[in-house]
Amino acid sequence: MFDTITPPEPEDVFKDIEEPIPPVLTPPTPSSVPVISSPTSPPLSPSVPSPSSMSAGKIALFIAGAVVIVGIAGFISYYVLSAREPVVPAIVTQEPAGETTEPAQEEPAVTEPVVEEPQVVDTDKDGLTDEEEATLGTSPRSADTDRDELFDYEEVNVYHTNPLSKDTDGDGYEDGVEVEGGYDPNGSGKLFELPSAQ
Repeated sequence: MFDTITPPEPEDVFKDIEEPIPPVLTPPTPSSVPVISSPTSPPLSPSVPSPSSMSAGKIALFIAGAVVIVGIAGFISYYVLSAREPVVPAIVTQEPAGETTEPAQEEPAVTEPVVEEPQVVDTDKDGLTDEEEATLGTSPRSADTDRDELFDYEEVNVYHTNPLSKDTDGDGYEDGVEVEGGYDPNGSGKLFELPSAQ
């Protein structure tokens, strides 16, 4: 169904080059190897100078170098040690065992009296302190003593109504109902008069 394609053979690029013939190695014959023999020559060894061959000048030079190095080291040591400040030992006097000295008495610290501020207590959290409520005759445990829907603080400080009466102006409506409707709980009329248009 499908024709298969065979890839072509790669071309040999070395086909025209002749192979080199390796050289033939023949072992040497004993007669062709030269032999050096000399009965008087000493065996070869590395040359190490003997102590007797060192000249007196080299030894003197070596000693002079060592003396110079030791001298420089001594000078540096002297310079470093002399640059430090001398340490003077502290003189400790020991008192006789029989005598005792009294410790110095410390002056008492002057403390100012602490002035405690009176604690402000508002048990019912209505804005009036318990002390103010005792003066007014309201309950320190109820935020709305007369149960007219206005807190005691609002009646005393905002609307200036009686916190012990549900209906301050006596018109038949409770103070909280009048305030909610926008009426004055202290008398007739609106609580907040709107400016008239001109």
